[in-house]
Amino acid sequence: MRADKRYSVSVTYRMPDGTKRRRYFYGKTQREAREKLDKFKHDVLNGLNMEMYEATFESYAKRWLNLREPHAAESSAYVNTLKAYAMYIKVACELIGGKRVRDVTLSDIQLVLNKFEGKSKSCITKAVSVLKGIFETAIGDRIITFNPMDNAVAPKGTIGTHRMLDESEVARVRDMHADASLHLGAMLM
Repeated sequence: MRADKRYSVSVTYRMPDGTKRRRYFYGKTQREAREKLDKFKHDVLNGLNMEMYEATFESYAKRWLNLREPHAAESSAYVNTLKAYAMYIKVACELIGGKRVRDVTLSDIQLVLNKFEGKSKSCITKAVSVLKGIFETAIGDRIITFNPMDNAVAPKGTIGTHRMLDESEVARVRDMHADASLHLGAMLM
């Protein structure tokens, strides 16, 4: 037992590059510490990526976003797409950013999706797509074995009311802004 009244067990293992690492597991009881060690061994045997074993959702989501930045050079429109992705990630990080990717549950995801209640259907669809993409990439990186997004229920979202201006509305805009310096911008809108 340690001075802080917790039990500790450890294991030494080799990384793919051959370096040795030691990992400690703590618990209020010796059994709890041992169970954490056994879970770790199980994850190692199942091929999970030990280099990213402790990655938080926030750090991994930022990494995921950074991997998409080279595409921004190909298209200026993609810069806005990345800004939208960053906004969806920020909302998720406010709730689950500090959790390890491998510890994120369906309930955590549901809390995140509930934050988008009242947003447009398009916004919600994009948020779901970004979150699914992050966790699918985490599966590919062997951090997790399943996607916690799989059974999440997204809010329905509102449907937009975009419409073209009718002729009388166009005439009012034209008359009101005929002398204004922003006339061209108003007409383009």
